Amino acid sequence: MRLIGELRHRAIDLMRLVLLPFLIVTAVAVKICLSGYLSMSSPRKSALHSKAIESLDLFLEQYPFHLYPILCKCLELAYLQFELPPLVNNRERILEIAIGEGSFSKLIFPPDAGIVGLELNPYYLHKSS
Repeated sequence: MRLIGELRHRAIDLMRLVLLPFLIVTAVAVKICLSGYLSMSSPRKSALHSKAIESLDLFLEQYPFHLYPILCKCLELAYLQFELPPLVNNRERILEIAIGEGSFSKLIFPPDAGIVGLELNPYYLHKSS
């Protein structure tokens, strides 16, 4: 019985190992197809969408194989980079809740902005700067 369970786990590990290159090739092909489609399909992209496409590679590294977070983070970053600068310039301090490790905040706020961050997870607070 124990031998059957061990063989089953080895078979599953082998299947994962065999399918991993296929998954990587598929992800690269999807990225190439989407980038090509977006660059050729509509000659007039909005400034927001153009800015979102510029940050695509950054979030592909951070969230590999997760389309929804990549799409959301790209659009969110582009939107915040357009909308926040006028609001930030007149403030001494800015409160940000649920900062995580702070990597997204570094992309949005200028280095001299007075950011006060709140986070419940001590692991993320330790990693944030």
